[in-house]
Amino acid sequence: MTPRRAGLLRIAVAVAAAAGLLVAAQAGIAGRSSLPLPPHAWEIELLAPGWLRLLALLPWLWLVKGASLSDLSRAQQALSLGVRSLLVASLALALARPSVSAERRTVCTVALVDASDSVSERQLADAIAFVDELRRTQGEHQLHLVAFAGRPRVVPLPPPGTPLPPDLARSLRPISWGAKGDASDLQAALQLAYGLYPPGVIRRAVLLSDGNQTQGDLLAEAAAAARHGVRLSTRPFAAAHDDEVLVRELRLPPGVSLGAPFTVSAEIYASRAVPALVTLHQDEFENPGDGKRRVTLAAGRNLLTFKSEVKDAGFVRYRLAVSGLPEAFHDRFPENDAAVASLAVKGKPRVLYIEGDPPAATYLARALQRENLDVDVRGPHGLPGAASGLLKYDLVIVSDVPASYVGLAQMAALESYVRDHGGGFLMAGGENSFGSGGYGGTQLEKLLPVRFDTEKKRDQPSLALVLAIDRSGSMQGEKLELAKDAAKASAELLAGDDLIAVIAFDAQAQPLVRLQRAANRIRIVSDIARLTAGGGTNLLAPLQEAYQELAPARAKVKHVILLTDGQASYEGISDLASEMAANKITISAVGVGTGADKTLLAMIAERGGGRFH
Repeated sequence: MTPRRAGLLRIAVAVAAAAGLLVAAQAGIAGRSSLPLPPHAWEIELLAPGWLRLLALLPWLWLVKGASLSDLSRAQQALSLGVRSLLVASLALALARPSVSAERRTVCTVALVDASDSVSERQLADAIAFVDELRRTQGEHQLHLVAFAGRPRVVPLPPPGTPLPPDLARSLRPISWGAKGDASDLQAALQLAYGLYPPGVIRRAVLLSDGNQTQGDLLAEAAAAARHGVRLSTRPFAAAHDDEVLVRELRLPPGVSLGAPFTVSAEIYASRAVPALVTLHQDEFENPGDGKRRVTLAAGRNLLTFKSEVKDAGFVRYRLAVSGLPEAFHDRFPENDAAVASLAVKGKPRVLYIEGDPPAATYLARALQRENLDVDVRGPHGLPGAASGLLKYDLVIVSDVPASYVGLAQMAALESYVRDHGGGFLMAGGENSFGSGGYGGTQLEKLLPVRFDTEKKRDQPSLALVLAIDRSGSMQGEKLELAKDAAKASAELLAGDDLIAVIAFDAQAQPLVRLQRAANRIRIVSDIARLTAGGGTNLLAPLQEAYQELAPARAKVKHVILLTDGQASYEGISDLASEMAANKITISAVGVGTGADKTLLAMIAERGGGRFH
């Protein structure tokens, strides 16, 4: 065969082979992208089979070889061509991304049920029916139930084939496990679910909620759930139409003058039209002239106005309440059928002067009046029994009045007046005042900057210890039990005079055991045993709570031990640890498991003057 014919033959073979490879690769791309193996083997799947088109370059390598001017021997040229062909084939196969997949059959589903106050009983019953349907179709798969409001909680389910308990709806409500239902944290519920999945299962989560999120960020956590391999589904509650009346706001105008008429506005919402009795009170009495109305509330927003005026200067408290609803109207939240607002009416500063010896009140009263003060002088029984009776005064003076004339209600009113409303209180000396008047150990003694009896000296404890234990969702199971055992052992090893406190934290800090003597071991260990997991992780909050516990404590050594397995924000932690160390409060950090942020915990221990384990 002539060289010319041999060259043409090689070109024809290369073109035919390239066309065949392209057709084969295109058929593989259009058809199946996985390679079936024998039944006992796993399946190899090509995630990007389009890269197999690179195999079409192999015939051209042979064509280029024929036109090469290299003076290598035929054996060397064949070896070079073989290596190049192998390189192209390996590159095409690598870019096609072959993957080995195995089938997993067990599915673990976590049902997240919203049990907050915004969820009606009918909606909660529908959620329970859905969970029961999941149980009936469960088969070999696994199912867990998590109820949540402001915090989540794992609710045990009976074995398959056993009916659900009839009081399950009541046990889902937060009040049944000592929590509030006025919030909804969907993110914390999903974080708790991560600790319920055993290894080697298909992870599923179903969220049953009305969507009224008040805490956390569910959208951000949904992205994190995908990274955890959790497929999240939602099942929104059907719209509820429960009967409800809400006094949303009671509005008072600013800058009211003494004796001038003004308007009080009330915004009331009703789920449907309903007759009602609306009453407005000024302090302890009905609003003068316009205090009670029988109205028919329309469905939606209702705006009512009342005329009022104030005769005395000082603070005036208004309260509007809706009552008299028909029996057929089942008001779901009667506690929101009232609203309160306070008004400051300008005038002369007013002083309530309680004098045990009324004839002796003349001198002080005249001195106060010369200072342009309006003085209301009363006898020893004249102290009001409610804080609202004191709000109109800027200062209360109690002079030479024995404690036998001041009841518990009057003391509580005076304490609330000072603590909650910022009122002034002065106790004048006399043979019936302070300790000699019988006020030792009473609420009035706590209000004053002096003590009526000499405080007994106490031995200073050697150690004040605060244990801050992570109770987030990732601590579910053995980790939390080990942390609880460590806390119990610490309480039992301390001397009876030492002080100990236990703080449980997730996204927030909750004092589980307030700082007290370790001699109360039985109660302390009992409180620690009730610790349960739930929520996210925030390290700043427990350190702040520990600082508040230890700062006023009288002890030679003050120490904090932080136990956590998670990661948290660095913001504010370094400065707080340094401040605590400057106040002679040391911090040690213990990381539980491999997921703990060792850098953050080591920094806390270093700044806090403690150790990291």
